[in-house]
Amino acid sequence: MPNSHIYLTAEWHEQSAVQLTWPHADTDWLPVLKDVTHCYLNMAKAISEHEQLIIVTPEPEHVQVQLERALPAENMQRIILCQIPTNDTWARDHGFITLLAPDGPHLLDFKFNGWGEKFIADLDNQICRRMAEQKILKGLYEDIG
Repeated sequence: MPNSHIYLTAEWHEQSAVQLTWPHADTDWLPVLKDVTHCYLNMAKAISEHEQLIIVTPEPEHVQVQLERALPAENMQRIILCQIPTNDTWARDHGFITLLAPDGPHLLDFKFNGWGEKFIADLDNQICRRMAEQKILKGLYEDIG
């Protein structure tokens, strides 16, 4: 790879972690929160069996209890709980876009507005910056607003 190449990886490229943003009572999931939480626990179990899992949640103690009841201890060792307020769970709307470069990963933080501000996303649009401040990920943080 020449030194000038910066690229977006394909979905099958090796990754260092998967991020989930956990559902809670202040999200659109409230009417089906029990069912959706069960689904998230299943996802957390499947992901943490194979790799690092970062869970963003405003309620880390509550999520920790849920996880410990549902997952084996060895899975819990691969989970990082990151306390950050959130509006909802749609990580595609607020997660980093990561580019790889010779100097390492570039973590691009953007303001999502794909819904034309139909839904509140002020907290979600701060998740990446807050993760960078907490040094959850390794890479060069870039706010591209």
